[in-house]
Amino acid sequence: MAILREGFRYNVKFVKKRETKAGTVTDFVISDRLDSVWVNIRCTTFADLDLKDGDRVKVTRIGSFEIDSYKGKIYYNAIVDVEPVESSDAVEIPFDI
Repeated sequence: MAILREGFRYNVKFVKKRETKAGTVTDFVISDRLDSVWVNIRCTTFADLDLKDGDRVKVTRIGSFEIDSYKGKIYYNAIVDVEPVESSDAVEIPFDI
């Protein structure tokens, strides 16, 4: 069972931006349930995206996926291309105004 798939939509959290020589990079975390365990994947995209915690993105391409362990815990890192799908601050207008 895959935990990160192209074409699927995920909620992001812990969004951070950082500057590099190549430009602005956006980092965020995607959490997904694998069987009965929650898995956190730290994602990096080489784009200056206007994302906030709770926004929803669609993964369009997975450039690389690494699995690393540190002090007995497994960590997942991915370089991805995403497109914002839904903002967490979207306001719904009631039908009967």
